[in-house]
Amino acid sequence: MRKRRILLTTAVCVMMAFSVGCSSSEDSQEKGTSDTTTVAEESGESSGTNSTEKGTEKGTQNGTSAEGESSQELSGEQTSSQDGSMEGETTTVSGENGSSTEATSKNEQGTTKKEDTTTKKETTTKKETTTKKEETTTKKEETTTSSSGNSGSTATGVTDFGVVTIPGKLTTVSSRVSVHDPSIEYDPVTKKWYIFGSHTAFASTSNLINWTLFEQENATSQTKYANIFKESQSWSARGGNYSPNGNLWAPDVIYNKDMGKWCMYMSMNGNNHYSSIAMATADNIAGPYTYKGTVVYSGMTTADDVNQTDYKKVTGSTDVSRYTSQGWWYYGTNAIDPCVLYDKNGQLWMVYGSWFGGLFVLKLDNETGLRDYTYTYSLDTNASDGTASDPYLGKRISGGYGGTGEGPYIVWDEEAGYYYMYVSYCGLNATDGFSGYQMRLFRSKNIDGPYLDAKGNNAIRTSGSNRYDQADKGIKIMGNYKFTSLATAGAGPQNGYRSPGHNSAIIDNDGNRFLIYHTRFNGDSEWHQLRVHQQFLNEDGWLVTAPYEYLGSKIKESGYSQSEIVGSYELIDHGNEITFDVVAPMLPTYLVNLNSDGTITGDYEGTWSQKSGTCYATLKINGVTYKGVFFKQYDESSSHKETMTFTVIGSNNIALWGSRIGDVAKAETGKQVASYTFETTSNLGKDYIGTVGSATINGCTAYSDSQRGNVLKFDGQDDYVQLAAKATEYDSYTIMMWYKSSSDAVWQRIFDLGHASNSSMFLTSHAYQAGIRFAQQINGDGEKIIEAGVNTTLDKWTHVALTVNSSTKIATLYVNGSRVGGVALSALPEAYNGTNNYLGKSQYPDPYFSGYMDNVFIFDYALSQSEISTYMNK
Repeated sequence: MRKRRILLTTAVCVMMAFSVGCSSSEDSQEKGTSDTTTVAEESGESSGTNSTEKGTEKGTQNGTSAEGESSQELSGEQTSSQDGSMEGETTTVSGENGSSTEATSKNEQGTTKKEDTTTKKETTTKKETTTKKEETTTKKEETTTSSSGNSGSTATGVTDFGVVTIPGKLTTVSSRVSVHDPSIEYDPVTKKWYIFGSHTAFASTSNLINWTLFEQENATSQTKYANIFKESQSWSARGGNYSPNGNLWAPDVIYNKDMGKWCMYMSMNGNNHYSSIAMATADNIAGPYTYKGTVVYSGMTTADDVNQTDYKKVTGSTDVSRYTSQGWWYYGTNAIDPCVLYDKNGQLWMVYGSWFGGLFVLKLDNETGLRDYTYTYSLDTNASDGTASDPYLGKRISGGYGGTGEGPYIVWDEEAGYYYMYVSYCGLNATDGFSGYQMRLFRSKNIDGPYLDAKGNNAIRTSGSNRYDQADKGIKIMGNYKFTSLATAGAGPQNGYRSPGHNSAIIDNDGNRFLIYHTRFNGDSEWHQLRVHQQFLNEDGWLVTAPYEYLGSKIKESGYSQSEIVGSYELIDHGNEITFDVVAPMLPTYLVNLNSDGTITGDYEGTWSQKSGTCYATLKINGVTYKGVFFKQYDESSSHKETMTFTVIGSNNIALWGSRIGDVAKAETGKQVASYTFETTSNLGKDYIGTVGSATINGCTAYSDSQRGNVLKFDGQDDYVQLAAKATEYDSYTIMMWYKSSSDAVWQRIFDLGHASNSSMFLTSHAYQAGIRFAQQINGDGEKIIEAGVNTTLDKWTHVALTVNSSTKIATLYVNGSRVGGVALSALPEAYNGTNNYLGKSQYPDPYFSGYMDNVFIFDYALSQSEISTYMNK
């Protein structure tokens, strides 16, 4: 049996920074060239019924819509359904910066490391299996080349940042590729890593930084692989409306030492669960491949179905009533998203599946690479005891009962002594209700489970009573996030990351760990790209993930000085939320100080420490202990500044990321400069502090409210208030107020302070998804946004406060006394030259505010959360 590490020669010399715990290795970066490729759009992957006619796909199952299914019509219209609640979402997708779009349901990553022993060295590969995956629609090809990563381009293949100069390092060309559901493997002959993705997008690299497509996602490539696997497609066609184009999903490649061949396991997706996983072999990792057989089928509902598969050979029966009586969603799975690996004893296994009935593991025959027909599984449909199995599908190790979950990937970590399983939850999109893709992590001492998380939860669902119960299962590796350093990162990343998922993972021969996944971005499209992050083992043997992508940094295993660590940090709390039927919001960006006395202050309070002589980090917040590492790495700004970060996970399954932005932020003090209480009917605009001065009332009237007394009424037609220019003549700033909205008009303004539509900061009670949103820009430099993740309740009083800290340039939004998000501003309020400081009116031709306001207060400093609560409760 080969080891699970990749043996690298000095020629590969890129080696990555970090090993179990805090070990490190040198890496050098090769100079490369950017790649331009043709990328076809992906349309709705689903493990239920998907019909894809002329570019549209609907996800349904047994006459009802299947939870988690998604579809995307490449010609523009997308109809997707999730448990019957989502349908009619329309999205037009045109690739950007070389990333193709895809709408399908998938779940977080499952990285599996497998062991390959190719001619000489051993490689560790992991693989993921995605559940509902990518869509199947004609797929149009994008052909424009993007060389700089500007948003709006329709480049298909790959380049994003162009030349990246890293201080003190070699000049590197960061070549981007769009590979969906990337599965990684290492070839010691070519000394390169290879990734294989859905729709036949394959790429390689010698350093995990610069990627080159060797098989492009286009009609020619898909036709070639459709011909290789044509024997399996007659099964997929039984589901109706079938075309192989767009339905070749999530291939996984591994070197089989007994066969002396590279084995590719390809998902053949079909409607109504008529899917299969087939195997082809090749002498070289890049092919050409030859079909050898099918490993597993799904979707059987009739005796005729059974006769077309190996079901009777495996079970000795033609009875498939258990799949039809309770519904395939309840007990079965979609046979897609394979991850094939060797266990610690050299036995070959495959984990696979998507959504609904859960994820399963099958024992394979080492000598054929196909199913081991001598190994049997019992019929156990009752998972209440944490176990379940099926005579044909294998042993269930995650999900079930209609729950979320796909793209499993398992990696054996010899140093840790665990199998780590990644699973992707929720929908893979970024712009509609089928979104919120996220990777979850579990581990087990045995290849076939049970797989547990940091809280001790079993990955298997035991009932179908509540589809949100999986939120508490699995360590959430990352959600939708943004650091301020991303502002100059290039198109896509500059606005933040969305829906990262369907990953693979790898451990190289030096013990360096990497997470490989695809991600979408916080924009208005579904284009996606590949990303690679380093991973480390914490003191409890759990994997933590570096906040920024891999650019050659190495961890300092002996630890960092206090002066390097102490400072002000942006903090991302990845939480454990899952979403269905709504666009998953961006996570808040918090601000904390790691002080020299070991305390944490700011939006989170607690203590921090670094274990002497190591890079191990421990944070204690609200009674929860989080463990991980401190890691100084290159950030993703255009300058790629070396930045101290921390990455930790808690006993609560929650991951926290921190990125240092400067010295410890000092608490600000100041005074209130304006108070508009609207108490005096004869002088509604009076400033009871008097520093800013009286406001001009335009049509608004006094109103006696049963809760708050005299308030100001806005009719939603043309009523507004104009504040004096002095209202924005402060660098540090707080504005707060109570409002009660009578309308859910999109973009109606609570306030809009500045002088023009391209130079102001505003708050709306209803952005796209009806949520409260703050946005700022100066001279058209692009909006800096805080999405509150909180909806305005009509005819109910809501308190909002916006603070600006001049030392950090961080704006922070509070709703009803709770911090809901923060963002770095490009300018302070004084720069707005606020000749048009409005309450209830927009700088744009947006709706006027309809409702009521009370107690509008302005301060010349950033109030703390406790101070905001004090004023709110007065």
